Amino acid sequence: MKLIYIDESGNTGTRSDDTLQPYHLIAALAVDDCIVRDIENDIRTLGLKHFSEVSRNTDFEFHGYEIHKGKGRYFSKLKVEQRIEIMDDLLNIIKSYNLQIIYTIINKQANKAKLHPHQLAFLFLIECIEDYLIKENSLGLLVADENRDIEQRLIDDLERFKTIDTGFGDRPTKIDHIIDSLHFVKSHNNHLIQLADVVAYVLLRGKRVKEELGEMYRVQRNLNEDKNLFPSWLDWVAQHANLRQKTELKHINLLEYKPFISKEFP
Repeated sequence: MKLIYIDESGNTGTRSDDTLQPYHLIAALAVDDCIVRDIENDIRTLGLKHFSEVSRNTDFEFHGYEIHKGKGRYFSKLKVEQRIEIMDDLLNIIKSYNLQIIYTIINKQANKAKLHPHQLAFLFLIECIEDYLIKENSLGLLVADENRDIEQRLIDDLERFKTIDTGFGDRPTKIDHIIDSLHFVKSHNNHLIQLADVVAYVLLRGKRVKEELGEMYRVQRNLNEDKNLFPSWLDWVAQHANLRQKTELKHINLLEYKPFISKEFP
């Protein structure tokens, strides 16, 4: 059986006018039940490596935003190099177990559906998860980070998907391979949810930095008289990207060890 851990990034509720957060992304990690304890132990070991006994505090957790920005009780005093190393180590745990990453992303401004962006992203995510479970010939149990604003709506949606179908998603899909309900947990109590959080944050930052640099690259290339002499994308990034941008590209590359299962809307 697969345990599927879900978290989101870019959540601004029903707001669609936040130019700093134009996307809402939900990511899932699909994990064979027999290796969950091994991954938990690896994350505990990583906590001890970087924070010693402090990592055993009940409120300690790895959180993508706090690591990246140097925020919160545990990451605010760390140097950039230390925080980059922590993120590298977390992503390498995911890579070492060859975990399947599934995600959906919603362009909030283009979302005309009368649904909370999280609710819409969840619908597409469930369709992707069902396709994955069919391919793996496996059942799946969903575990998600708590989201009190919309928890019951997601539980109700999943029950409807299982008894009818997903309706107006990518295509109407009857959900037959997800068992039980959607189980919400506090992230500081669940190591795999923390990994899902890191994945969601890295995926969203990766999309933003690729768009950011891609636009700069296109503008400069179009201004160049001889486009054949203009640097390749990789050479241009090496010359023009700052440390933050290069780090975010490196982290998204660490997750590209196997194809993503993904859906972007619209």
